[in-house]
Amino acid sequence: MKTVNILIVITVIAIIGGFYWYEYRPAQIRKLCNARAINSATTLTRKIREEKGKMSEKTVNDHLMISDGPSPDDVFNKTYIDTYTKCIRDKGLME
Repeated sequence: MKTVNILIVITVIAIIGGFYWYEYRPAQIRKLCNARAINSATTLTRKIREEKGKMSEKTVNDHLMISDGPSPDDVFNKTYIDTYTKCIRDKGLME
């Protein structure tokens, strides 16, 4: 009887530990990395838009053409993917 109780406790602990390690922990890491990536990409995109705005004000007055660089959306996507991937790898999840 005592052996059965010990086996039940070990089984329950193993199930809880497996759930934590394979479900809960990765979900929390992905949530954290997603927030970091969005914050990083948004900040960089905002800076690029501000710079383009400053450039367009100057060039309109000087009748110069603005050189087309990468669009803010492209920068956002690349920054998001790079930041998210780096965070996931740093936290031990490989995707």
